[in-house]
Amino acid sequence: MKSGCLFCLCSDYYPPSMLQAVFFLHDQGMDLPSAVNMVSLNPALALGLHRHTGFIEVGKAADLLIVSREQNTPTVEKTFVHGHLVCQMDYLQNAPDAAVTNPSSSL
Repeated sequence: MKSGCLFCLCSDYYPPSMLQAVFFLHDQGMDLPSAVNMVSLNPALALGLHRHTGFIEVGKAADLLIVSREQNTPTVEKTFVHGHLVCQMDYLQNAPDAAVTNPSSSL
């Protein structure tokens, strides 16, 4: 990374590791946009898919993740496919204090 030889990161084994890799690269000193490009734009360029995907632009695929970082772990909050929200995670805030309801207890 320090020599500037790193161009893209890919995985066919465990794709979620790419999200972790983005934040690892950022923690190692790479600016966040460049780290994101390692798993988005740069692989699209390498595969010749950049006309359709790899970055945010009108007319592109618009497959996006909204990510937060919880306790140093990247957490997917929302997933968009072709610009449409297909998944929204509602993680419990302050889980130990959260009320848990059991639907069968009202029977």
